[in-house]
Amino acid sequence: MTTPHSLTDTPPAGAIPTAISVVLPVFNGEGCVGAAVESALAQKDVEFEVVVVNDGSTDGTATVLAQFADHPRVRLIHLAHNMGLVAALNRGLSEAHGDLIARLDADDLALPGRLANQAQAFDADPAVVLTACAYERAQPSGEVLRRPVPPLTHGALAMAAWSGNQLCHSAVMFRRSVVLELGGYRPEWYPVEDFDLWLRLLEAGRYRGTSFVGTRYSMSPQGITQQNEQRQLSMVRSRAAEFTASLMVSGTPRTGGMRQRLRHLDETRIALHTHLDAAGIPTEGVDAMAYRLAFELAGAGRPAVRQLRVATAAPALWRAGRQARSR
Repeated sequence: MTTPHSLTDTPPAGAIPTAISVVLPVFNGEGCVGAAVESALAQKDVEFEVVVVNDGSTDGTATVLAQFADHPRVRLIHLAHNMGLVAALNRGLSEAHGDLIARLDADDLALPGRLANQAQAFDADPAVVLTACAYERAQPSGEVLRRPVPPLTHGALAMAAWSGNQLCHSAVMFRRSVVLELGGYRPEWYPVEDFDLWLRLLEAGRYRGTSFVGTRYSMSPQGITQQNEQRQLSMVRSRAAEFTASLMVSGTPRTGGMRQRLRHLDETRIALHTHLDAAGIPTEGVDAMAYRLAFELAGAGRPAVRQLRVATAAPALWRAGRQARSR
């Protein structure tokens, strides 16, 4: 498949025309970045480039990347000092030539067919600004633990935002021009800069997910998620509350007892229907996701209190389930 997307900038002399730019920031990734770049270069049936931003690495990353210096599809950007992930991401966006940006972290891998599969969503609907594929969640040894599938519809992702980030950063593709108009990644939201961007993209256009497994995500103990788990959880909750409150005349904080949280979940579901209907976006997936979130919330915690919680939540579960079945 040859994607028809036009370029937003003029490539340098001798560069291969590209529809997709794989943006890959790296800091001290000498042990993994080579495999990540090679996995991107193995993609077929699309026009693409790989933009590697070496964020001031102090190990042998530059030496590993040197082997790709003459590759016609690879562009290496070496920052003199470590500027941080958000700065490296935004530098990659500014240097990219593709209309579509596919993200890939230095310790993750792009699986065969990923770029071609995700590009189809943009070809099918010009209003799509964000896609995400399923991914393999793997140990550093390569052992695959599970294969999470992202929400498949715009409504499902917007509803899922109530509970946090549902997308793997290395599994997304988005329109570069739209993200630049939104101001790129925002440093004040690090280390949940990706979640913040998804929420802004949901307001700027349409999202579409796919069950195609296109990325292998490595659960490295040195990864940003593992090193910032508590801070990420706190900031995700804050950003999610901000997002859901913006859909409602008066948002109820996601705090307090389970009854209050379930009530807020149901109010958010209703408000989201109204919001999406007004924007002309299909509401498919909203009710089913609300039902799933309510069930997970009611069943959370120690086994001793699980039955009591489910019983307490029964009315909300029944209502959400009835709505899901009726649509």
